[in-house]
Parts: sequence; structure tokens; C-alpha cells
Amino acid sequence: MIGQFGVGFYSTFLVGKKIVDIFKSNNDDQHIWIFESGTAYTIEKDLVGNTLGRRAIVRIYLKENAL
Repeated sequence: MIGQFGVGFYSTFLVGKKIVDIFKSNNDDQHIWIFESGTAYTIEKDLVGNTLGRRAIVRIYLKENAL
């Protein structure tokens, strides 16, 4: 299962110029992980609050040549 997730998530870096992952676990607050082209990323608490329950939303902003 971990391998399948890793391959799918890694492929987002090939086509995405920006990747936003909003996630919430049972024992923590909701957070947002943001990666923009390059090597830097940020993780911050979601100011909207705990709206997801236990799940994640991944948004991929495609590169021009990946459309």
C-alpha cells in the first residue's frame, strides 16, 4: 500500500508546478502542505479549521507542457 501511494504521489511532481495537500488525522489539527517548483515546501496550520475529518485533498496545478 505504501509503495502504491509513493509512486502516485511522486508522479504529481512530474506534471505539477504547484502541489497543495490539505490533510487531517484523528489526533492532530488540519494542516496544509504546499510545494512549488523547486525544492522548498511549507507546512502550516489550516486557518479554515478542522473541516475534513480524517482524510486529505490533493490539488495539482499542472505545468504548461503537462496539459
